[in-house]
This record gives sequence, structure tokens and C-alpha cells, in this order.
Amino acid sequence: MLMYNPKFLLLLLVIALQLLSACMVYQLSPISIHRIQALSKQNLDFYLVDGGNTLNNVWLMKHPSFKKKGITCTLTKLKPEIAKSVVLVQSKKDAVDSRKNVYLFVNTEFAATLNPSDSLHNFDYHQLERMHCVELNTNKSITNSVGLILIIAMRFGGFLL
Repeated sequence: MLMYNPKFLLLLLVIALQLLSACMVYQLSPISIHRIQALSKQNLDFYLVDGGNTLNNVWLMKHPSFKKKGITCTLTKLKPEIAKSVVLVQSKKDAVDSRKNVYLFVNTEFAATLNPSDSLHNFDYHQLERMHCVELNTNKSITNSVGLILIIAMRFGGFLL
């Protein structure tokens, strides 16, 4: 029977945990009005995005209040370079960094009516084209993690017996 150094086993455990965290899969997911009302109680950042010009017309929604019929918030328009970094989710790192972002998309005609400076706005839910947030895809994450555990167990299992 082989005996391993406890430091080696601890190192192996740390590596396995790092690999498991790498198995987490985040994706942009559509959300409903009811879900957005629940999300508003969490510490998240809400962004209003022009659906026709997503890289330039993005507003930070400060102090959003989600009521039964609509939204009240103060909108602050972001500079294009900041807007681009907020909206583009191209890599896993971007997705992880965007976990606390909620995106509300409006049509270009409505976006053109918005004041670029800090101002209070009220608008109805029907003015939203779609809503998204970045969330953990539990099914893919579990599948990836179980697969990794099986590979590790098959590779090193014989040595630990």
C-alpha cells in the first residue's frame, strides 16, 4: 500500500478545487419582469441599453425602483469605452466580472428620448425589448465538475488505494 505525504495530498486537493472552480460556466440569460423585481432587492448593477446601438448608448440605472407598472431611476449615460466594457461579454472572465450586471434593452427610438445627463426617468415595462443577466449555468457546471472528478478519480484512484 502506497502512503502519500500529507502536503502532497493537500496540494492535490487545492489543485482539484481550482480545476473545479474553472468548471463553472456563466452565460447571458433572459429574465422576466417578475424576476427583475426580485433581482432588484439584491446588490446588482442595472444598465439600460439601446438595443440598436449596444456599444455606445448605455446608461447606468441609479437607485432603480421596480413597481408594478414600470421603473423609476436616475440614468447616467456611460462613455462609449466604458459602455463597451460593460456590455461586451466575450470570455469567461468577462462573464464572471459581469455576474452582478442586469441589462435592460430598449429600442433606439426610446433611447433617443433619454437625457444624456443625470436625470430622473419613469418608463413602463412595455418599453423594454428584452432583459438579461449573467448567471451560473448550473447544469453545465455540475456536468463539467462531475466529469473532472471522474477523470481525476480514474487517473489517481489506483494510486490512493
